[in-house]
Amino acid sequence: MAQKVISRQKIRIFTQEYIPFPGGVATYTHNLAKSAADQHHVRVIAPEYSWKSVDDTDRGYDVRRFPYPRGVYRSVEFPRFFRRALFAAIAEPDALFHAADWPWAFAFHLARRLVKFQYYATIHGSDVLNMSHTALARFLRIANPYANADRVIANSAATLEIYNTSVGRKPDKQHRLVAPLGVDSAWFEPSDPAAASCLVPNLKPTDLLLLSVGRLDRRKGHFMVLEALKGLPNELADRVVYAVVGREIDQQYAARLKEVALACRSKVHFLGTVDQASLRSLYARADLFTLPGEFHPRSIEGFGLVFLEAGAQHTPSLATDIGGISEAIVNRKTGMVTAPGNQADYEAALQKILSDPDLRRLYGQSARKYAETFTWDRCAALTYDATSESAVSAC
Repeated sequence: MAQKVISRQKIRIFTQEYIPFPGGVATYTHNLAKSAADQHHVRVIAPEYSWKSVDDTDRGYDVRRFPYPRGVYRSVEFPRFFRRALFAAIAEPDALFHAADWPWAFAFHLARRLVKFQYYATIHGSDVLNMSHTALARFLRIANPYANADRVIANSAATLEIYNTSVGRKPDKQHRLVAPLGVDSAWFEPSDPAAASCLVPNLKPTDLLLLSVGRLDRRKGHFMVLEALKGLPNELADRVVYAVVGREIDQQYAARLKEVALACRSKVHFLGTVDQASLRSLYARADLFTLPGEFHPRSIEGFGLVFLEAGAQHTPSLATDIGGISEAIVNRKTGMVTAPGNQADYEAALQKILSDPDLRRLYGQSARKYAETFTWDRCAALTYDATSESAVSAC
């Protein structure tokens, strides 16, 4: 059978996050662009911060930077985003424009009212919840900034379901599809678990290492973990060391976490941010990865890539069934998923997994195999090369 020949497209991906800052939309944009560049001519349009220097020569795709004095998007910047989107569409009418995050979705939504061009938009979990509630949306009277997009790409089935529900499943001309994120090959590289001892103070070979990776944000569920640690039997609690990796974005919340951690019998260490090699060694050493997730009306875990990154190092996961988490963890195969907000169920699952090395080994082996099925090449192919039929079937 003859292979399908994919015509080379000019793809322009716009993001308001700084490349190559790790995590979130920046990681998504970089890996998507790098994979798509094998088949298409890809250019990423990203901010250039005045206090950072960066070398874009070996990224595998073209990069165009625009001056951006701030590190966080603010609505006052929107007119500049809109002008840039409009002028880009006029300059390259044959290109496919891709809004990787919501500020650019707003910009291309309005530009589409003035000129004709093709554009896609990616939705992330929290974007959907907030899309009609931002000050910019109210000012521009836009309830759905994705309404003019030719294709809406969701990072998980859960995110797409939230989007479909928010727009009332109204018939439109959009193709809506799920393009699950990929796990970068670096996470599968061999790592020395012993290196984790240099990161976690006084970590002994006989200790059970429990690991969380994610910014210190209430919806990540750190409090749930700390409360569960208090419920462990003393002989198990004495062996558990809980390492928390992530930025402190809310100083008051971080301070409260550290205060509660002092009441735990288990040792708790807040490590801040670490580099990729160090994080890989933590994943490899960890006996269990957990990031339970808690309900938040304006924020949600759209997918949960960290669970797959942990799985790449044969580490099982434990979390609750919120957002797209259950798409990253196969319950009772690569880890366990408990009911949202059910502290008792979460505590029981934590104790069960930590007490059973054979179960952890079995889950860890399956987690590795499952993580291998998530590739950025597949994400890029679904995003740009999916047929209309496959896109519609995800609606």
